[in-house]
Amino acid sequence: MNHFIIILSFLSLAFAGCTLKNDEIQKHWWKYGNGFHIGDVLRFDNNSLRNDTIFINDIPTEKIIDKVYGFFGADNEIIIKSFLSSATGTYHEKQTYQ
Repeated sequence: MNHFIIILSFLSLAFAGCTLKNDEIQKHWWKYGNGFHIGDVLRFDNNSLRNDTIFINDIPTEKIIDKVYGFFGADNEIIIKSFLSSATGTYHEKQTYQ
């Protein structure tokens, strides 16, 4: 039982530092997964992502509420939330374009 607690503690600490940063998000394009839909593909260029807020034509429209680091071959994901409807949607990281 003690070994299980030690291993669980180690894994928790190891994964706690694994979060996506905005510069990583901006280097990739993102494919729609499910939920709230703002487009089949998202690309964050021309200052369209500031902090965690998504801007379209310089108007804040959505916010990234979670950044999920994909382990063991899974895609990284971002979860966005609409300012207008509070609906959420998931997008999956694809290849870099910069």
